[in-house]
Amino acid sequence: MGGISARNRHMQHFRVDDTRTIVTTQLGGGGSVGISRVRCDFDGLGMVADHELEEAFLISLQLQRMQAELWLDGRHVPVPGRSDGRTTIHDLRWRWHADFHTRFDSVNFHVPRIVFEGLAPDPRGREVTRLNATPGDCIDDDVVRGLALALLSALAAPEQANALFVDHVGCALAAHIADAYGEALRTVVPGKGRLAGWQERRAKEMIDANLNGDIRLEALAAACRLSVGHFARAFRKTTGLPPHRWLMRRRIERAKDLLQRTRLSIADVALQCGFSDQSHLTRVFERMAGTTPAVWRREYRPF
Repeated sequence: MGGISARNRHMQHFRVDDTRTIVTTQLGGGGSVGISRVRCDFDGLGMVADHELEEAFLISLQLQRMQAELWLDGRHVPVPGRSDGRTTIHDLRWRWHADFHTRFDSVNFHVPRIVFEGLAPDPRGREVTRLNATPGDCIDDDVVRGLALALLSALAAPEQANALFVDHVGCALAAHIADAYGEALRTVVPGKGRLAGWQERRAKEMIDANLNGDIRLEALAAACRLSVGHFARAFRKTTGLPPHRWLMRRRIERAKDLLQRTRLSIADVALQCGFSDQSHLTRVFERMAGTTPAVWRREYRPF
């Protein structure tokens, strides 16, 4: 088996036109999590093409009820229970075949096995080589369901996706899968899991310096000399917020400053604060500040 398969990551073997994919930064050991939404709006797609064999896992959440038959290395696999809202786990070192009888809509996480190596705060953490999931089983997993649903808006508009948020969800998904279905990566973190003072200052400085850009979780972790998984947990324990939420809070604080001090249009404020456009800023601003940028400006601008 070779390296990471871009074809598998983008779910190209499904041969479905309605597929959108976002990819995290490198979360551990050089691996990234690919997240795709794959939809087929008609019945009878039939057999999908062969995927490439690789050291990776596919975790799929079905958003609607569907019917399909499944084979593992040529052996028919029963698919018990209901499928909507349920999760299936596939080891891509094995040859899977699927024959879809009905329409389907799924969110899929492509997780290379090497990703798990970066989740342990101690580099000597135990390695996940397999996941304990019955082939074809439809698992009722609230965590996978919640993380997948949280990504629907990002998958609908990948160009507006908050990269730090995508990294955070990818890291959380991989950590949960390792803990729930693989060999748990449980290592005691020195200092009760918090960032050292210099690490906290460095991370916040980097976020502030990139409010109008797209900083990645990997860069923040590297600057603090930590694994991605360790950094994400320690940042949240130190600040009370995950890195992507801290970034959005700082962007809104910057937007308020510009709205109050300058005559920049709201569209220009949005671009200077890292939002894709005015409507993107308005949605986030209203959610966090309880009102729109225009109303806030009228109330607080002194001129």
